[in-house]
Amino acid sequence: MPLSYLERIISYSSVGSIQIFAGASAGLASSIVTCPLDVVKTKLQGQDGLRLWSLDSISIRRPFQDRGLVGTGRAVWREEGLRGMYKGLGPTMLGYLPLWGIYFYVYHRSEELLDSKLG
Repeated sequence: MPLSYLERIISYSSVGSIQIFAGASAGLASSIVTCPLDVVKTKLQGQDGLRLWSLDSISIRRPFQDRGLVGTGRAVWREEGLRGMYKGLGPTMLGYLPLWGIYFYVYHRSEELLDSKLG
């Protein structure tokens, strides 16, 4: 039975390169999932930190720290939309892709070495 394109690529790839790809993929996924939280966190840090969210109406003119976590997220969504929620994703991915690729490779390689030495 002939191999598919993906199966051929995997069969010619080393275990290390597969581990690096897996780590980079994990870094990509985690940066996409957590980017909106990073945006809200950065907005709050720039405005003297997080305060408790109150149940009163959220005004656009209020400073971010008075809006709390949910209110700040709503304000960013209302003012900048989806693009605002993912502001800074590019530089984050540039850092996470190599970081997690190297981490996965070193972790699995260390695990193999320790397993061979310690049994």
